[in-house]
Amino acid sequence: MRSFSRTALCVAASLFAASGAAALPQQSGTAPSFQAVSVAVLLPFLAAGAVLASGSRLGNRSGLLGAAVSAVCFSLVVTQRTASGAVGISWMPSLGVKLSFFVDGLSSMLGILVSGIGSMVFLYAYRYMAHESGHTRFYSSLSLFLGSFL
Repeated sequence: MRSFSRTALCVAASLFAASGAAALPQQSGTAPSFQAVSVAVLLPFLAAGAVLASGSRLGNRSGLLGAAVSAVCFSLVVTQRTASGAVGISWMPSLGVKLSFFVDGLSSMLGILVSGIGSMVFLYAYRYMAHESGHTRFYSSLSLFLGSFL
């Protein structure tokens, strides 16, 4: 929720910047990569869609897919751990609206924590849910939960 709040704050700040108000300052450190940040945020949602689209064909292996996605998100967030600042793209150029993400030490730490623990939860659930039913709904919900925290 905190990452979503920061994203919403960055979008609002970008709107104010487009109207002539002061934008969020770039902090010291390397500039974050928009590709890495956006893939880390969107990948769990895409995985949830893939699990739902696969139906029961993947079965319990959906847990391994979720663990792999979470591990990829972890590695992408780790590459951005020293970066700080706002990155974005022009979302609606005619209106001057940008899609922006703000990366700093706190958001990097939270992303590492969430994606690291998420990998462990997926692996634990893979073994725990082996003899249960409803894998598709469970793992897609877990992927959506992970994505909402990132």
